[in-house]
Amino acid sequence: MASLPPRPRLAIVNTSEDLIEVLTTFFEEEGYDVASAIVRSFRTNEKDLKQFIAAHDPQVLVWDIALPYEENWSYFERVRQSPVMKGRRFVLTTTNEKRVREVAQPDEELTEIVGKPFDLRQLADAVKRARKAP
Repeated sequence: MASLPPRPRLAIVNTSEDLIEVLTTFFEEEGYDVASAIVRSFRTNEKDLKQFIAAHDPQVLVWDIALPYEENWSYFERVRQSPVMKGRRFVLTTTNEKRVREVAQPDEELTEIVGKPFDLRQLADAVKRARKAP
């Protein structure tokens, strides 16, 4: 009997516990293994980002950029430059897509910026594109 292929791994890093719960349930139903964390838990060192990545090994991270945008973008950029993030893809979510686009430009790792409110299917499509990105 052939074994099933491994489920794709996804991390959801957001500012809202409620949204994390909704997105986790949705993506698990879509066939993903999902790990999640609150952004501030990394910023305050309550959780160790390197340990989180090592334990869950996500292919794609759905990362929320909240107010203040410049400060949170700056933090995200530091995270993204960490060697443990090499080769991982990011889909950003934000309540102010226009402002985040002013400070961020999509590239090979940051595949998309999705404004809130978003349709879950829209976000799922962005994650699928990120997984297929070179």
